[in-house]
Amino acid sequence: MAQRHGHGIAVGLFITGAIVIELAVLLLFVPSARVAQYNANERAAVAADLGLSAEARVRANAKTWYRVTLIEPGFVAALNEYLFQAGSPKSVTDYSATNYVRDRLATFWRSIYAVYYRLALIWLWVPYLLPLILPTLIDAVQARRVRQWRFSYVSPLIRALATKTKWLIATTLGAALLLPLHVPALAYPFLFGVLMLANWVWVANLQKRI
Repeated sequence: MAQRHGHGIAVGLFITGAIVIELAVLLLFVPSARVAQYNANERAAVAADLGLSAEARVRANAKTWYRVTLIEPGFVAALNEYLFQAGSPKSVTDYSATNYVRDRLATFWRSIYAVYYRLALIWLWVPYLLPLILPTLIDAVQARRVRQWRFSYVSPLIRALATKTKWLIATTLGAALLLPLHVPALAYPFLFGVLMLANWVWVANLQKRI
């Protein structure tokens, strides 16, 4: 058990390190125009998968969340003022340095918007998945009660595999949000379906006494 726990920690640290390195490379070297083109390509892919109206809803939600959480509270304006306004202790005064910092800042905000867009894409599927989550959980609990009543064997191995599957799906979703890897829009309901199935297996194979 301790060995499996240590292996999970090692994999988690590796993924975290990869994300940190990717973000550092992105923010330091990738031009903002390339990030903008990537965002446009992702929107085009979503429109091709789901249609223009669905993509418009995703884009509208992403813009609303971005405005409400970053623009209206003043975070974007405050950072621009901190970096570029004359008299600021961290103001960038050299012309070439100013251009570089402005481009890095544009890359940063466009990358943040990409995360919002992907969250909005996942949110698009939530109304369709919510009616399935509760029945699946109730059915899993009932299946476990039936096994308790029949004194049926529950498999620790199957439960461990279900746990690993849930962890893998959660990691995939996290990577889809942060890494420059486009996940097809129709893959999200499939991933959530696998997650619900793994959760059903995990609950149904809980020990008879907890």
